[in-house]
Amino acid sequence: MRKRWRFAFYMALLGFISNAALFGFVELSNYAPLNPMLGIMADILCPASILGAYPFFDINAHSGLMIAAWTFLGLLNSTIYFGVGLLVGSFLWKSDECVIKEFASKRG
Repeated sequence: MRKRWRFAFYMALLGFISNAALFGFVELSNYAPLNPMLGIMADILCPASILGAYPFFDINAHSGLMIAAWTFLGLLNSTIYFGVGLLVGSFLWKSDECVIKEFASKRG
């Protein structure tokens, strides 16, 4: 697996884990309001939770449907992190084709 794809995969995993951590915290705190600084940090680390605030507003807390909604948000957050990981990885590592073309142009 190329480095940038591996990086993107690990970024997606980080996105899902950050969403799961936020869900666990919110679930254990009985959906109490977050500290403002903690809320800003949660919005930055888990942007999908902002998108889920309105469509999932009427779902009962501590229900199976809420777990399904947060799982969907986790997958959406993973997709966002995967896209960011691909973008950052494309800047960090050149593709193999570019390296081969540079090598061929230097030799010939």
